Amino acid sequence: MTTGTVDALYRWPVKSMAGEGVGALCLDRNGAAGDREHAVFDTFKNAPRRATARETSRLLAWAASYPGVADDRLARGAPGPQITAPGGATFAWSD
Repeated sequence: MTTGTVDALYRWPVKSMAGEGVGALCLDRNGAAGDREHAVFDTFKNAPRRATARETSRLLAWAASYPGVADDRLARGAPGPQITAPGGATFAWSD
């Protein structure tokens, strides 16, 4: 049996935005709760599509996090994350 050590845990609340280091994660068969549960959409050929860093590399300069929610208590269907702009301004996901 192979063993190892976990050095760090991360989750990315919004696909293609910078994520956050966490002290714990709730895991289920779908992965880590809160990880990539949200996405930014744009329009391509008159249809919505998920924006990714491949097409919109500046998304990587933005960050998403779940402040005020204990890492080990975050469950599927978590509240919208807080978004931090490159200049440091913060926004609610609903903004």
